[in-house]
Amino acid sequence: MPTTNEVPSFSWHKCAIRYPLLSLVFFLENFKISAHEKSRIATTVDELATQGKVTTEPSQQNNWIRVFILRRITRAIFVDALNNGTKNWDVTLSKITSIILTSSFSARAGDILTDRLDD
Repeated sequence: MPTTNEVPSFSWHKCAIRYPLLSLVFFLENFKISAHEKSRIATTVDELATQGKVTTEPSQQNNWIRVFILRRITRAIFVDALNNGTKNWDVTLSKITSIILTSSFSARAGDILTDRLDD
């Protein structure tokens, strides 16, 4: 069983199947999945894991955001605020600042928190 990032994760495949099916059930009232079809889908994903085509091991790969992508994101927020207006520039600037700080610290969204002892 592979433990590196060379194959997709098992949980990713489960979600990649689950969410479109939930959307189809929500938007199309006549769309139904039988118990047999659910079983076939689950068996297929399980077979992918036993064949080593997906991994069940948790892994984290660093995905570096390049400067030009970060520049495009922040510029798009600024252009949208300038063209469509904004209720409060403080909110717009804090969004951009949080995106830049999160990427500069190489952190995820919930990683930058204050310590409990700081209160």
